[in-house]
Amino acid sequence: MRSAPSGRTWADLHSRLAALVAFLAAALAVACLGSVPGIVGAAGDFSAVDSRWVGWVGVGVLLAVLAAVGVFLGARRVGPGAALAAGAGCAAVGLALGQDVTSDLQLVLAPAWLGVAVGCLIAGGSALMWELPRRQSGLALTGWLLPLAAGWPLVEWARQRAVGTGGEPLTIHVPAWLLLPVVAVVAAWGVVDLLAAPARPRWVPPPLWWDTAWVGLGLMAAVGATAMMLLGFAEGASVLWLRPIVVAVVVAAAAGVVAVGLSIPDRESLQAYVAVVAALVCAPSCVQLLLVWSGSGRGARSDGVAALAVAGCGCLGTAVGLVRPRSAVVLGLAVVALGAAAGWMMPTGRWPAVAAAAVLLLGTGAALAGGVRLACRDLLGLGFVVTGGLVGLLFGLVVTAPLGWALTGALPVDRAGLQTVGRVVLGCTVAVAVMAAALLAAMRSTARSAGSAQRAARDEIARRSVARSDEGAFSTK
Repeated sequence: MRSAPSGRTWADLHSRLAALVAFLAAALAVACLGSVPGIVGAAGDFSAVDSRWVGWVGVGVLLAVLAAVGVFLGARRVGPGAALAAGAGCAAVGLALGQDVTSDLQLVLAPAWLGVAVGCLIAGGSALMWELPRRQSGLALTGWLLPLAAGWPLVEWARQRAVGTGGEPLTIHVPAWLLLPVVAVVAAWGVVDLLAAPARPRWVPPPLWWDTAWVGLGLMAAVGATAMMLLGFAEGASVLWLRPIVVAVVVAAAAGVVAVGLSIPDRESLQAYVAVVAALVCAPSCVQLLLVWSGSGRGARSDGVAALAVAGCGCLGTAVGLVRPRSAVVLGLAVVALGAAAGWMMPTGRWPAVAAAAVLLLGTGAALAGGVRLACRDLLGLGFVVTGGLVGLLFGLVVTAPLGWALTGALPVDRAGLQTVGRVVLGCTVAVAVMAAALLAAMRSTARSAGSAQRAARDEIARRSVARSDEGAFSTK
């Protein structure tokens, strides 16, 4: 009769499945975020169902940030298992509610469930690597990064292939035969991690020098989400004052992101924060808009070949960022600026637009992977960088259409609107990527100069010590 598996066997199986679970958790979170062109295209139908649906999306954004902060602050005590299990369950409910929206209750509940799912899955997937051996930890990091760096063109492709059965979808359609096994694997791994993991140390409060940064990040996210809720819940608002207020809110949120960066006490965490936020704030929306533009007005959609090619460039950039993180954070953002500049011209050909999206996602993958790799020295620093990246990602997805509308009066619902809003978003991406790359290059040069000065000072001290010892020996003789 066979003996029951030992605890060691279960621990090995738990570690070997961690990379797969991290990949599935991040992929599920990307699926919950959906497609910006799809949501904007259905905005009129959503408004007919519930005119305050934008405010409920703001509630989902706030819940996502709160969930991520709670996961990281409690990860040392309870581990990531509870967050992953809860996130998988919320994702299943949110994706079901977001399909074929026909009632106002769906628009109220779906953003809340999806927001909690995104926060728990992204934070839990990044926190699980701290409980793994070195090799499994690297594999888990790679698996977690790939969907965030390369999943956006596949989401847009899936959105264009979906056929609704009633109302407009708030999220992409994930078939039940694919969704249920993914949810089951992530939730089962989370439950096993929660129940069968070894004893963890008691919760330790974060160091005092991180308090300001965490409080600033939470305050900035809360104020931004509250402003979005106020604007979304305001019915019958006049366009005359709504457009300048949208621009003012976006500028204030960008200033808040910069102010939070100034409060980070660690130089490498600051570099990681700048790289991750700059990579995620613009790239997903830009890639999806370019893919829609490449297939609009020609009777053909962005097919699987184009989506896979762009996603492959994102995977390649991720590999470069993991191997050479310090160089990738600067060069990756420079490549992002190059791809956005090429896309800003909105090329008339199909494949030039796809090529611009591929270059943009290549740089995004390198900057994102390099930034996260730099932040992996400490769980608290990694949590702060990932939460900041989540705030930047949600900020970029949410403000793409409102900012384009506030500046130009157009929405990306037809070919002319795509061109107008696309140029606004891509122009902002060029500016953000160039400034972030210049800042990181200056910080790297300063650190290199400081290191050279420290080495020169140590050499001088050693030389003087040798000289004094030689003088002492000569006096003794």
